[in-house]
Amino acid sequence: MDFFDHPYYRVSKLLLSMVGQWPDQNPNIRLLSLCFVTLLTTSIIITEVLLLYSSKGALEFTADAIAGIALMTTISVKCHTCYFAGDMIKKLLNKIEDEWKLWKSKEEITIMENYAKEGRFYIIGYIKHLLKENNTEKISSNRQSKECSRSFIRFIKAHKRAVEFADLMESYFSLPSLLITGMNIICLSVSLLRVAVLLGKSVEVFKFTAFTGAQLFHMYCISFVGQRIIDHSSDICFKAYSGLWYDAPMAVRKMLLLVIRRSLRPSYLTAGKIFVFCFESFSTVVQTSMSYFMVLSSIQEA
Repeated sequence: MDFFDHPYYRVSKLLLSMVGQWPDQNPNIRLLSLCFVTLLTTSIIITEVLLLYSSKGALEFTADAIAGIALMTTISVKCHTCYFAGDMIKKLLNKIEDEWKLWKSKEEITIMENYAKEGRFYIIGYIKHLLKENNTEKISSNRQSKECSRSFIRFIKAHKRAVEFADLMESYFSLPSLLITGMNIICLSVSLLRVAVLLGKSVEVFKFTAFTGAQLFHMYCISFVGQRIIDHSSDICFKAYSGLWYDAPMAVRKMLLLVIRRSLRPSYLTAGKIFVFCFESFSTVVQTSMSYFMVLSSIQEA
């Protein structure tokens, strides 16, 4: 049985397979799915562009056309990114599978399961646990000293793999994330405008209200993941320093300094290196969308 048929990953695999984006799928099926999505999104974009051209400046039709174009562009960018990043995604999936094979104890597996259930960057959770475990007991005997050193070597290797995992995601998905975020702002601004215009006048207001909520939820999910990575990677420094590091062997203290120094630069996900995905950036996106919404509202009133 495939490792990713496990309940923790089955839903993700199923959903990605349905749209032909799972890396291990038949290449012909993946290509066929991409062609179908490309044909569908392109035809809708062309239709919306024609609507935009024929609207002759009517804000109602213009807003609807822009929202449709932005949404289809977002879908197209995501599908093409997953397709052309197939090897990269496969590499990330292999790293996840390898991590499950490395840790053997019941406690280690439990920690990884907890983070896998939440869909988070679970290896960082294990790192935090390992720091706490190895820094709260005094080291007296030579045997204990060697065991502590071996544990810290494992920890440093795990920390390095976690950082490489985050950097790998950032290196490839940064630019597509910028395009998606830009389209998200456009969709959100236009949707807010349509809600304000249609409120109390048409049942279509429910459609645009749902669309607005979906855009907010979409952006929040991305920001949430980015915030969790920042929090976990930053917390490693605090966990390392708050332990009884002064009772550890000198070799362990030197290794711990390397970890603290690296964790002072937290891992993060960005949108084109312009801004970091976190709750603060989520607030910035919402504020920017509101600003564009106010501008569009003033244009309509004029």
